Amino acid sequence: MRAGKKRADKRKANGFEATSLLAFMAAVFFIGSRCGMNYVPLIVLVSAYACVIAARCGWSWSEIENAVGKKIGGAVPIFAIFLAVGMLVGAMMFSGTVPMLIYYGTKLLSVKWLYLCAFLLCSTFSILTGTSHGAIGTAGVAMISLGRAMPGTNLPMLAAAIVCGSVLGDKISPFSDTTLMAAVITGNDVYDHVRHQAKTVVPAAI
Repeated sequence: MRAGKKRADKRKANGFEATSLLAFMAAVFFIGSRCGMNYVPLIVLVSAYACVIAARCGWSWSEIENAVGKKIGGAVPIFAIFLAVGMLVGAMMFSGTVPMLIYYGTKLLSVKWLYLCAFLLCSTFSILTGTSHGAIGTAGVAMISLGRAMPGTNLPMLAAAIVCGSVLGDKISPFSDTTLMAAVITGNDVYDHVRHQAKTVVPAAI
């Protein structure tokens, strides 16, 4: 009876508790950023408040620990992708890939097709690597340098094509850190998540 009563007491956070956690998090990070504080103690403070809310909902400390450990364990592959992407971008910068793109781009492209090529190239890089920042830092840098070398280039338009292409690839890539993180945290299959995001991202890209 006691165990049954304990299980019955567990509940989801109500509207006030959920809203108070969001408001507390926003206030802590706003004040912390204004005061120049490091983000680590701010995260600890918000996590402590979240634990208080969980305790109010009937969850024990051991259950909170198990839930946190399960989420962190599921995110380990994402941390490995972070490291791999960093090494990939560094290798492309130091191996001459970016200068090569600039060299051949000036010989093969015209300003008429520059924006479309920038969009397609950055989206391809982003899909293959799973990172929009990596695509912008490699293919995007190459395309901006190429545009500066061509007379009549609209650099803001070129920058927009680079960013849009990079974000497109990041959203529909199964290697993307944000896509993997969202799938792991919600307990969904990453390919199902990609298919659902493609319903809005691909028409926008077209």
